[in-house]
Amino acid sequence: MTGKEKLLLLKGILDNHCKYFDFLSDDEVKDYIECIQMYLKSDNRIIQEAGLSTCQLIIQKI
Repeated sequence: MTGKEKLLLLKGILDNHCKYFDFLSDDEVKDYIECIQMYLKSDNRIIQEAGLSTCQLIIQKI
């Protein structure tokens, strides 16, 4: 996945998740950001998927 493709996918995810950000605790925000960083920095597809999946799980806990 190219950097541009990563950003476009992330944009769609953030558009869906942003309405829930006010309900996250400080620790959840920190974890969410760390997962996004993992996704963006890695070229390993498994790590990328793990980062995005964890973001989804954080949001679903709300």
